[in-house]
This record gives sequence, C-alpha cells and structure tokens, in this order.
Amino acid sequence: MTALTLAAGAGFAAVLLRAIGRPLPLWLLALPLPLSAAVNLLVKRPIYVALAGAASVNVIGPTSPFWFLIAVWLLPPVSEEGIKLVTLFLPFVRRRIRDGESAVLVGAAVGLGFGLGEALYVGYALGLRVEFASLPWYAFFPFLGERLAAIFIHGALTSIVAVGLWRGRRAGIGAYLLAVGLHAAANIGPILAQLGIIGGDIASLFLFPFVLLIAGIFERQRRAVRPAAAGRVDEIYVRRV
Repeated sequence: MTALTLAAGAGFAAVLLRAIGRPLPLWLLALPLPLSAAVNLLVKRPIYVALAGAASVNVIGPTSPFWFLIAVWLLPPVSEEGIKLVTLFLPFVRRRIRDGESAVLVGAAVGLGFGLGEALYVGYALGLRVEFASLPWYAFFPFLGERLAAIFIHGALTSIVAVGLWRGRRAGIGAYLLAVGLHAAANIGPILAQLGIIGGDIASLFLFPFVLLIAGIFERQRRAVRPAAAGRVDEIYVRRV
C-alpha cells in the first residue's frame, strides 16, 4: 500500500505542478524526500521524549497535563513547516523564486516532495508494527486516502509560505504562522483519537474539511499572483515594442 500511495502521490504531484503552468526540474521535487524522516528522528522524537519526561508520562492520554497536550499538538506543525522553510532558504532553491507564479510552483514542489517522503516514512513505520503483520495490503486503503490528503496539504502550505517570502519578510513570517495554524488545525483529529475522545475512522474524516479550506486558500493565492506576474510581462513587452 505504501508503494501504491507513493505512485499515486507522485502522479498527483506531477499533475498539480503541471496545472500551475511552468516546467520544473525533478530534483526540486526529490530534494525534500528525506526531510520527514530527518525531522521525525532528529527533532520531533528527542523533543517529545524531553516533554514526556517533564510531564512524567509515557504516552498521550486523558490524564496528561494540559500544557503537554498543547506542546505535543503544536510540535509537528512548528517543526515540519520549519524544516520546509529552511529548504526554501537554500540559495539554489531561493533563486528559482523570481515572481509570484514561480513562488507558488517552487513552494508546492517542496511541500509535495516532503509529503511523499512522509508517506514513505509513515508507511515504513507502520510496516514494522507486529499488530499489523497479519493484515492484507488492501486493509490499508484508508492510509492511501489520508496520505494523499496530507501530500496536498504539505504542498499547499509550503506554497503559501513561499509566496509570503517572495512578498517580503513580514509577509513571510505571517505566511509561516498561517501554515503552522492550518497544519495544527488539520491535526486536531489525530490528537482527539489519541485521547480516546473519537475513533480512528472519525479522526480521518476530520481531515477533509481542512483539506477543502486549505485548497480554497491555495487557489485564491494562485489566482492572486497570476495577474501580477502577467502584468510585469505585458509591461516589458510594451516597452520593447
């Protein structure tokens, strides 16, 4: 199922990037693939262990301190959006952001690549769990839907941040905070499931309203930057004529 998810996710990423309109080197999509494993193993896991030690708990539960629940809820959005932000600051990536449309494209590529890497990492981690060993591969179709939604969310959120950086420092900070907030909102379902408030199936359904919300913001932004980019091209053409 992980292999099927990666194939479907890569196809979806290619279609989405092509719909934005400009050619894109494949290395830009492949660059963020290892980042999910890196941020999980090197950042999120050590911080979680430290937080759990401070809270004197082993796992998230109804009796966990409120501050611990908030910290664990915010840890993935802050760290994951942060490592994607670092990628956008790489000089050879930043140079490709020349206008609003290229910012949408580059940001989406970085986010989609991160999402594909996350699907691989999560699929591998689930494959190591002995309680799932006896299940057939087709029992994991919910994994396919959830990961495709997550791949899109990562692409859209990083695109929002990239456009913010193109507009300036203040806009970039605001875009990063918006991405963290939307990411945290999309993670409400899994947190409630870990607390035993809702079941795992219901938690997956929580994701899709946020997919629609993020898709609306992404499309609005994509439309907003296109006229500006087109206007600059028209002005250059008129001056040359």
